[in-house]
Parts: sequence; C-alpha cells; structure tokens
Amino acid sequence: MSDLISSNYSDKDTIPRLHKKSNRLESSYRNFFFSFFLFQVYRTNFTSLLKLLQIFVRTPLMIIGRIIIRLLLKKTELTPYRIKRTIPSTTTQIFFAHSKLTGIDICMKLWPKHKMGNSSSEDPKRQLKDLLEGFTFNQRFAQGVYLGLAPVVIHEEGTQKILRGNLIFKPSINNLKPCEYVIVMRNIQKEWKLDHQLRSKQDNLRTRKGMEFLAREVACMHKQLETLQRDKDHSDVVASKLAFNIGRLGQAVQLLRDADIEKKYAYICGVLNTAYDKYTSFFNQRAYEGHIKRCHGDLKTTNLWVSPRKLFPRKLFALDCIDFNSDFCHIDTLSDIAMLAVDMQQVMSASDENDAEELTIHFLETYRKEMQENDVCVQPLLKYYMTEKAMVCSYVSILFDSSPGPGKRYLSFAYLLAQQLERLLVYAIPISPSEQVLAIPTN
Repeated sequence: MSDLISSNYSDKDTIPRLHKKSNRLESSYRNFFFSFFLFQVYRTNFTSLLKLLQIFVRTPLMIIGRIIIRLLLKKTELTPYRIKRTIPSTTTQIFFAHSKLTGIDICMKLWPKHKMGNSSSEDPKRQLKDLLEGFTFNQRFAQGVYLGLAPVVIHEEGTQKILRGNLIFKPSINNLKPCEYVIVMRNIQKEWKLDHQLRSKQDNLRTRKGMEFLAREVACMHKQLETLQRDKDHSDVVASKLAFNIGRLGQAVQLLRDADIEKKYAYICGVLNTAYDKYTSFFNQRAYEGHIKRCHGDLKTTNLWVSPRKLFPRKLFALDCIDFNSDFCHIDTLSDIAMLAVDMQQVMSASDENDAEELTIHFLETYRKEMQENDVCVQPLLKYYMTEKAMVCSYVSILFDSSPGPGKRYLSFAYLLAQQLERLLVYAIPISPSEQVLAIPTN
C-alpha cells in the first residue's frame, strides 16, 4: 500500500502544467492541510471553528491508532464507509458518507473503471492523463474541497457500505494501480451552488456588483493558467468540435420530432458554418496571441460554488472541470466564459425578473475589461462561442439528462444568438500577426 499513499513524484513528463510556475508561498498555499483550514474558515460560523479544533486534536490520534493496529496485524485493511445516499448518472456515481477520522461529511465520486485502462478502446494512458490533469485543476481552483483519490471496493447493488483505502493526496501515474478509485471531496452545502444563489431573491449575487464579483473571479482563474502550445492550427480543432456538436444536436432534434425546431436547427448550423469560414484566421490568431489554455471546460452554474459573505469576503470554488477529453478544455478563454454566460442567462431567465440579459451583458463586459480584451475584436468570436455552447447545453439536456424542456429552451436561445451572430458576419481583414490585433470593420 506504500506506493498508493506515496506523494513524492514528478509528473512534468506526463501531465501538462495547468498554471504558471509558482513560488514557495503559493506552493505552501496549495498544501492540503492549509487549504483544508482555509475552507473551514470560509464557512465562517462558530460551530465550524469548534469542529476544526476537534479535528486537529482527534485526527492525529486516530491516525496513530490505525498505524499501530496495522503494524500489529501486519496487513492493510480497507476502511468501511456507510453510504448515506447515492447519485447515479450516465458517466459515474457519487456516494455521500461521513468520515469518522476527520468528523466531516464527504462525497466520493467514482472514476469509471474503463478509464483506468481495463476495457476502453481508447488509449488508457491518454485517459489517465486527462483524469489526473482534471483532478489537479480542481484541486487548484477548489482548494479544500478536492481532498484526494482513494482505491475503493464497491459491493453489490443495495449495499449500504463501501470499502475505501488510504487517501492519495497527490496522485500520479506512478502511484496508481489498475483498480477502481474515487475522488474524495468535501461535501458543500447546496446553498453555495451558483444556480441556487442566482435564483434566490435573498442573495445579492444577482446584482451588477454580483456579476462583477463573478467576472473578476473567473478572470483571475484564467490569468493563472499557462498558455498551451498546439501542434496544429487551432481553427482545425474548432472545426472538429463544431462538426461534432452539430451532429449531436442533430441526434437530439430527431428525438423531438418538431418541424419548427428542425428549421431552427438548420438555421443555427448554417450561421455557425458561415461564421467559422469567415473567422478561421481569427481563431488561429487567438492561439498565436496566447489565449488557448487548459480551461475548466464546463463552467456552468451547477459547477460553481460561492462561499457566503460574512466575516470574510466571498470566494468562488470551481468544481467538476472536463477530465475526459482535452479537446474540450484546451480551449480559448472566450469559449470557457461563453459557457458560463449562456448558462447564467438561462438560469436567471427562469425567474419572474427581467434582468437576465442585462446582468449577463454586464458580466461579460466586466470580464472583458479584467482580461483587457478589445471589445470590437472579441465580440464576434464570443457570439460564435455562445451560440455553440447553447447548442451543447441543448443536446446534453435532451440526450443525457432526459430533460427535453430545458433542451428546447437552450435551442431557442441558440437560435436567438445565431440571429445576433449573423448580423456580425462582416468581412474580416486579417493583418500581420506581429500587430497582435484583429481588425473587424464596423460598417
């Protein structure tokens, strides 16, 4: 078991760096126990402080006790965890339990076994690299939430317990064995979820200042990411993803059997294909300017959590980034923010308020200023990405979430965005890359 709990490794040859080289202070800041402490502080209530003190006293004693027992028995046993509840999905399972060692509620997200290289037709090393890269990203931007990986044994369906091994704080290809693993996470209150807060009238995130906070937090995250060096034109990657998304949305539209939706689908596809043809050089120039990074890839309101503002300022936690296909997260930062803008506007539009579009525009404007992006240059590309992301949200809702209602709403939104994009389809004038700017006529 020693190789499982080892955290001394070097992964620079297997996993690309996700952020700029940090100094010693930043390294210590990312230390597991320090980040765990910060997470407790952000809960900002007296009960949590008492629990934290209890953990600091009790946990070391329990760890010493377990080590002594294992030395006496000369064997390592998996620890049983009683499952409180389970959330199944098309790709994984999430188990909720309570840790007796630390006294906190945890959730354990199962890594699908085939992703560890046992039964997949894809390259198992590539899959494992994607999974580890995603885990590293999540630990970076959800400090104190992602605790580590652990080997797990799951009994037959209907069981109330699972057996879990030691926590691996810093997993790598070198210290993982071919077995099933769970991502061990701190359980966060549902009231922290961004979609919940945007729907709540009691929370002040649904304001211009709230939008400014969110935009600055995401911009801060994007600024920390290191630019990726691509081995081919970025426009080829954009074209491949567009063809994939058009195909998937076509499958979803066929299931709906609605003539009006089929017309909207055809229109959206036509506008996006035309936009791609006209903006091809712009996609490549964005890569040349260093805007292609290892992004979150799935910035939705259900994957973002915001700590309450009490004794300390708010803090944004970004969870569940893309960890299965690097093409969906090695993207332009505009593509990353476009997903969040689309999802936020749809979440806010579901209420009786009429401020969704205005707040989303203010959110994007604040983000653009924080990133020092030229509005004339990025507006057409941002509209392109928003249209495509609305497509993605539509077919995901229909094909994978079995939610045709939200899927239709996202498709209608994609249709509206496509109309706006069509009005921006003017002839682009490519210029010398050395000038580091895009020229787009406004008349």
